[in-house]
Amino acid sequence: MPNQLNNWSTHYNQEDNPVVEIENAIASGMAKAKVAIRKRKRQQLSLVAFMSFWLGLTVLINVSPTFANQLGRVPGMEQFVDFFQFDRGKLAAVEHNYYQPIGQVTEVGPFIFTIEGAIRDSRDLVLFYTLEGEAGMDGLSFDIEDVTANGVAVEDYSYAVSFGQREEENAVIFDTIAVSTVDPFEAERLEIEVEFIGQLNGKIITERAIIPITVQVMGGEQYYDLNETLNVAGQTFYIHGVTIFPLKAEVEISADPNNTMRVLSIDDLALIDEEGDSWTKLMTGMVGFGDLEDGGMKVYLQSNYFEAPESLTLFFSKIQAVPKDADYLLIDLDDEKILHDPYGKYSLVTYNGKELSIIYDKEQGFDEFLGYELTSPEGDELNVTGFSFIQGDQQNRMAWDVETNEPIVKLNLAAYPHWLEEAVRLKLY
Repeated sequence: MPNQLNNWSTHYNQEDNPVVEIENAIASGMAKAKVAIRKRKRQQLSLVAFMSFWLGLTVLINVSPTFANQLGRVPGMEQFVDFFQFDRGKLAAVEHNYYQPIGQVTEVGPFIFTIEGAIRDSRDLVLFYTLEGEAGMDGLSFDIEDVTANGVAVEDYSYAVSFGQREEENAVIFDTIAVSTVDPFEAERLEIEVEFIGQLNGKIITERAIIPITVQVMGGEQYYDLNETLNVAGQTFYIHGVTIFPLKAEVEISADPNNTMRVLSIDDLALIDEEGDSWTKLMTGMVGFGDLEDGGMKVYLQSNYFEAPESLTLFFSKIQAVPKDADYLLIDLDDEKILHDPYGKYSLVTYNGKELSIIYDKEQGFDEFLGYELTSPEGDELNVTGFSFIQGDQQNRMAWDVETNEPIVKLNLAAYPHWLEEAVRLKLY
């Protein structure tokens, strides 16, 4: 397998130099993603993770036909071509021989789980897997229960499991597991505890397995010190620096606690070279970590580690923000109406005792999920058991599965269609 991959890479590099074009597109395949966050330290961590029902615009990378064809000839990799459409940094990593074939097969009960291969640096691990169930099995899935490195539990990590196209007659799924950490984890000997789930003849079947794998950490890091203080629309921000790893770039940002606006997102944060080529925000796994006003935040972009532009600039122009004293929706469940909305963008609400829905016209053009935490007006957290986002022809609906006797509930905003708009360019070199 290693020789096959190296031969493919050499042939590919000689045959053409792929032009990677960027265009806005709906990430239709991303709805199959599943994200979990593991928090092992006692202090509360603020992790920003991609959720499976986020249906906003993303960046689609046109993988060159030669790359797709050659990747498809590597045993075990032909089914993963689509993965690289969403992250040009990881595409470049495979092009530069960072893919490590593994072929680790684990059989437990009616499940056969194969880790086909991996790409890895000191912060991120992407595993390419195939899961096969017994003939006739459906509802095939799995969860990551624990990750250890050299026998020690990995602290503060997130993982995102994506489920690829199903072959129902063979009960097979395939795609990727992306594990991200805040701090470096460089041990090569890893163990992943997995719970497999499937349904056969109407019966739910679960099995657990601890899977040992060995994956080499590849590449280093490039750090650019900025230490810039910015004033954007009357709000003060500090851009500390940028670190570029093989699989992602990390931007360190903090905000003045005395700001009057709470920042929800920097929508168009990107690295741009002298040709206008851009590396934008990650769309899967851990896309950010921390709190802007309490220790700062790390925001993750696609990596240009393997590129050598003449110049590189950090750019953004749209900061998603709401007033700190109005950063929520207040919803009357009995009368099905919104009592408070910071800028009056939403009005249509339904509640049937089990599901709270907010419905809005598609022409509004904002498709991010507004928030995940529902509380009483006094701040007591409610038990939300699920989320959904449904797109219609003319209207979209976001919903929260929640049963409560509270007549009025508060939705703490994680996204909202209001921006501070001002172009900022900071040159790294």
